[in-house]
Amino acid sequence: MGLYVVDGDGTLLVALGKVYDNSFTIHNIPYSDDVVRVNVVKILMGDTEVHFPTLEVRFVDQAIGTFIAWPTHLVRKVTNKVNFSPVNPFLSLVVTCTLIGMIINHVGFTEASPKAG
Repeated sequence: MGLYVVDGDGTLLVALGKVYDNSFTIHNIPYSDDVVRVNVVKILMGDTEVHFPTLEVRFVDQAIGTFIAWPTHLVRKVTNKVNFSPVNPFLSLVVTCTLIGMIINHVGFTEASPKAG
């Protein structure tokens, strides 16, 4: 699953992790319904602060090998699905190729938040 942080009007993919839905505690501390227990397995942006820092883990790159809390709404599936805009397919192709290059090189990936309206 993708672990995201809020970045301006969108979100930023900072790590990949395994979600443990069947547990209600992290290190024997209960957590709320809007938080899930995750184990970070791949770091994309290690210098990003985690949402709920502890004495041991303040940044994403310190989370490997331990369980941490992550807001449920910022845990999403990551896919390689490509959507092309019918208005300007060339621009969509350029943007898609740029995003694929960023993912391959483990640089940030942003996802715009849906806007009401």
